[in-house]
Amino acid sequence: MPTSMEEAQARARSRSGGNAFYGGAVAEGAKVYGTLAEIGTTDSKSGKVPVWTIELEDGTIDAIGYHSVLRREMEEQGAAIGDTIFIEYTGQGKTRAGQPVHLYAVDVDKNGTP
Repeated sequence: MPTSMEEAQARARSRSGGNAFYGGAVAEGAKVYGTLAEIGTTDSKSGKVPVWTIELEDGTIDAIGYHSVLRREMEEQGAAIGDTIFIEYTGQGKTRAGQPVHLYAVDVDKNGTP
Protein backbone atom coordinates (compact mmCIF):
# COMPACT_ATOMS: atom_id res chain seq x y z
CA MET A 1 0.00 0.00 0.00
CA PRO A 2 1.34 3.49 -0.82
CA THR A 3 2.82 5.36 2.11
CA SER A 4 1.47 8.78 1.16
CA MET A 5 -1.41 10.40 -0.70
CA GLU A 6 1.08 11.67 -3.29
CA GLU A 7 2.26 8.12 -3.99
CA ALA A 8 -1.33 6.86 -4.23
CA GLN A 9 -2.21 9.69 -6.62
CA ALA A 10 0.90 9.07 -8.75
CA ARG A 11 0.00 5.38 -8.91
CA ALA A 12 -3.56 6.21 -9.96
CA ARG A 13 -2.30 8.60 -12.66
CA SER A 14 0.08 5.91 -13.88
CA ARG A 15 -2.71 3.30 -13.91
CA SER A 16 -4.91 5.61 -15.95
CA GLY A 17 -2.19 6.78 -18.33
CA GLY A 18 -2.20 10.21 -16.68
CA ASN A 19 -5.95 10.60 -17.15
CA ALA A 20 -7.02 10.90 -13.51
CA PHE A 21 -9.83 13.21 -12.44
CA TYR A 22 -10.02 14.41 -8.82
CA GLY A 23 -9.57 17.67 -6.95
CA GLY A 24 -5.84 18.28 -6.80
CA ALA A 25 -5.22 16.82 -10.26
CA VAL A 26 -7.62 19.09 -12.13
CA ALA A 27 -8.44 22.79 -11.96
CA GLU A 28 -11.58 24.23 -10.45
CA GLY A 29 -14.32 24.07 -13.08
CA ALA A 30 -12.92 20.95 -14.78
CA LYS A 31 -15.68 18.72 -16.15
CA VAL A 32 -16.08 15.13 -17.27
CA TYR A 33 -19.02 13.82 -19.31
CA GLY A 34 -19.32 10.31 -20.65
CA THR A 35 -20.48 6.75 -20.10
CA LEU A 36 -19.50 4.83 -16.98
CA ALA A 37 -17.53 1.85 -18.31
CA GLU A 38 -15.96 0.30 -15.22
CA ILE A 39 -16.00 0.55 -11.43
CA GLY A 40 -12.89 -0.49 -9.53
CA THR A 41 -10.76 0.57 -6.56
CA THR A 42 -7.32 1.95 -5.83
CA ASP A 43 -5.33 2.42 -2.64
CA SER A 44 -5.22 5.67 -0.70
CA LYS A 45 -3.71 6.67 2.63
CA SER A 46 -6.99 5.73 4.32
CA GLY A 47 -7.61 2.47 2.47
CA LYS A 48 -9.35 1.52 -0.78
CA VAL A 49 -11.30 4.18 -2.69
CA PRO A 50 -13.53 3.77 -5.74
CA VAL A 51 -12.38 4.47 -9.28
CA TRP A 52 -15.00 5.12 -11.96
CA THR A 53 -13.66 4.71 -15.51
CA ILE A 54 -15.63 6.99 -17.81
CA GLU A 55 -15.61 6.60 -21.59
CA LEU A 56 -15.23 9.93 -23.36
CA GLU A 57 -15.51 10.71 -27.06
CA ASP A 58 -11.71 10.63 -27.30
CA GLY A 59 -10.65 8.00 -24.75
CA THR A 60 -11.25 7.31 -21.06
CA ILE A 61 -10.63 9.02 -17.74
CA ASP A 62 -10.60 7.65 -14.21
CA ALA A 63 -12.61 9.66 -11.68
CA ILE A 64 -11.02 8.73 -8.36
CA GLY A 65 -13.02 8.89 -5.14
CA TYR A 66 -10.37 10.36 -2.86
CA HIS A 67 -12.91 12.88 -1.59
CA SER A 68 -16.02 12.09 0.41
CA VAL A 69 -18.27 14.49 -1.52
CA LEU A 70 -17.59 12.71 -4.83
CA ARG A 71 -17.99 9.26 -3.25
CA ARG A 72 -21.26 10.24 -1.59
CA GLU A 73 -22.73 11.82 -4.73
CA MET A 74 -21.87 8.83 -6.92
CA GLU A 75 -23.25 6.41 -4.33
CA GLU A 76 -26.44 8.37 -3.58
CA GLN A 77 -27.21 8.69 -7.29
CA GLY A 78 -26.57 4.97 -7.81
CA ALA A 79 -23.93 5.27 -10.53
CA ALA A 80 -23.77 2.00 -12.48
CA ILE A 81 -22.01 0.75 -15.59
CA GLY A 82 -23.76 2.09 -18.69
CA ASP A 83 -25.00 5.28 -17.01
CA THR A 84 -24.16 8.69 -18.44
CA ILE A 85 -22.06 10.60 -15.90
CA PHE A 86 -21.37 14.32 -15.51
CA ILE A 87 -18.85 15.42 -12.88
CA GLU A 88 -17.60 18.95 -12.28
CA TYR A 89 -14.90 19.77 -9.75
CA THR A 90 -16.21 23.02 -8.27
CA GLY A 91 -13.23 23.71 -6.03
CA GLN A 92 -12.60 23.79 -2.32
CA GLY A 93 -14.92 24.94 0.40
CA LYS A 94 -15.29 24.49 4.14
CA THR A 95 -17.47 22.19 6.18
CA ARG A 96 -19.74 23.59 8.90
CA ALA A 97 -16.91 22.84 11.31
CA GLY A 98 -14.52 24.92 9.18
CA GLN A 99 -12.55 22.00 7.75
CA PRO A 100 -11.46 22.15 4.08
CA VAL A 101 -13.47 20.02 1.65
CA HIS A 102 -13.25 19.31 -2.10
CA LEU A 103 -16.60 20.00 -3.81
CA TYR A 104 -18.14 18.31 -6.85
CA ALA A 105 -21.34 18.64 -8.87
CA VAL A 106 -22.48 15.21 -10.07
CA ASP A 107 -25.34 14.12 -12.31
CA VAL A 108 -26.01 10.46 -13.09
CA ASP A 109 -28.33 9.73 -15.99
CA LYS A 110 -29.44 6.12 -15.46
CA ASN A 111 -28.54 4.03 -18.53
CA GLY A 112 -28.71 7.13 -20.69
CA THR A 113 -32.31 8.02 -19.73
CA PRO A 114 -33.41 10.88 -17.48
